[in-house]
Amino acid sequence: MVVNGTGKNELIQGLRLLHTKVLHSISDIAFNKILDNVNSNLTIYKLKKKINSIIPFEPHRYDTCKNSCIAFTSSYENLASCPICAENRFDDNGKPVNTTFFFGEEEIYADIFDGLLYKDLLQRDFFKDDRDIALSGTCDGYQIFEQRTDDC
Repeated sequence: MVVNGTGKNELIQGLRLLHTKVLHSISDIAFNKILDNVNSNLTIYKLKKKINSIIPFEPHRYDTCKNSCIAFTSSYENLASCPICAENRFDDNGKPVNTTFFFGEEEIYADIFDGLLYKDLLQRDFFKDDRDIALSGTCDGYQIFEQRTDDC
């Protein structure tokens, strides 16, 4: 897999660094400088573009109160300040003080029930009863015992 002249290993390393960026609230400018210092062809823009190509749905972005009182949606959509705590919605530059990202149910669940795996299972008589459910188990490598080696 090559993305704009970037090899698979470099892309994987870039995504790991992006994870670190998010965990430690590193700015985009600082992150790009780190990538530049390690002689990477990647940029924050290229990594985000790749993630958007892998994850095909976009979150909805909503302005929210600085104190998390409300989201400025529906009847609050045109307000300039929070009706509960009176905090301003926008800073001095006109940018929202706080935003929240939300994935609507239709984007998430459509992927499950419209997916090829689900349709294949339906063809093999899975989920015939309305009470049928599917469970999925995953393992993230977390060690629940004090051993220093993997338990698998």
